[in-house]
Amino acid sequence: MTEGSGQPAEKDDVLSSFFSEIESIDKARGDGDIMSFSAKELCIRLTSQSFASPFQVLQLKHDATEEEIKKRYRRLSLLIHPDKFKHEKAQDAFNVLLNAFNDIQQAESKEKYKKVYDEAKKVVFKRYKARPDATTLDLIAAGVLDSDLQKIEHEIQKECDDMLQKQQERREYAEKCMRANMEYEKQMAAEQVELEKQQVQHQVEWDKTRDMRVTSWRDFQGKVSTKDFKLRTFKTVEPKREQRTDVDLGRHGTIAESQTSRKEKRKKIIHQETYKENWR
Repeated sequence: MTEGSGQPAEKDDVLSSFFSEIESIDKARGDGDIMSFSAKELCIRLTSQSFASPFQVLQLKHDATEEEIKKRYRRLSLLIHPDKFKHEKAQDAFNVLLNAFNDIQQAESKEKYKKVYDEAKKVVFKRYKARPDATTLDLIAAGVLDSDLQKIEHEIQKECDDMLQKQQERREYAEKCMRANMEYEKQMAAEQVELEKQQVQHQVEWDKTRDMRVTSWRDFQGKVSTKDFKLRTFKTVEPKREQRTDVDLGRHGTIAESQTSRKEKRKKIIHQETYKENWR
């Protein structure tokens, strides 16, 4: 029993040693990557781009411990501190680093990034058909190799960055829309003020001519009472009867004579047939 009970404990020690070795290799690799930057290169990196999360600034995993975060910040801050490193962008780079460290220290930020990491982990595990709550030991027991574990961790970190980047883009878009709305409301308010000023100015001009209008009306009323004015009205056009002049009467005679003359001419035409010669 004693010998049998010792074998599981021995296996646990081996696994613990194995995981510690993997963790130390990952940490060494991470420190080597970040410390491969010179102070100048690090300043340029921190000031020439925007970061979706403070973990990108510190080049740490999104599940880094408190001790790892403090250790990384101390090493980077000593490297680019403006009092030690004289560079035109040293102060700006140090401010980016300091703001990222302060952001991570806030409990609200920690909770936010932890949720992002858990969500990214679920997405990646789903690709590998693993349970969302699967541990590293579960993955090894399922036959996942060490190289695959590193690949999975890398994909989780990349998924975290993508999620945070999308969140930042949505936030920037919302802020842009809010600024546009505020600018529109400001413009509308300015136009309303201008309209009210014009209305006030119109009222002032109207009031200035009030006395003149009152005087004109009183003058008109006085003329009406004394009938000292003329009403200009239009007259209707009446038809004028045509009348013959003395010349016309002398030329054609009386009306009775004209009628008798026309009857005589008509009789002559009827009794003569010479008009038929012109027929065709």
